[in-house]
Amino acid sequence: PGLAELTAHVLAETADSARGRGSLRQVVEGLGGSLQLQVGADSTTFDVRVPRTRWLEAATALAAALTTAPASRSQVERVRSLCLQREAAAIDREPVVALARLLLRGTN
Repeated sequence: PGLAELTAHVLAETADSARGRGSLRQVVEGLGGSLQLQVGADSTTFDVRVPRTRWLEAATALAAALTTAPASRSQVERVRSLCLQREAAAIDREPVVALARLLLRGTN
């Protein structure tokens, strides 16, 4: 994955057990919501949707994810490995689409 994609997934998927903080995805889903990431050529979007009554908790979790570095290199490596596995599976499913995306993205 590219640096922007890896960074987005690290922010969404890593937890901080020392501070008792689950991953952003875990917190949002625990609030009854969903989290979608979109990494484009010029921007990265976190689409966080939660029930109206839980928005403050979701905003607090997003702020914590954005301001707290991952606890360890192993967490980053785990997320990188998961990203690579997803990319490989997408290439296996639709190699022509994957090639087109790679060509549109440019060389990394």
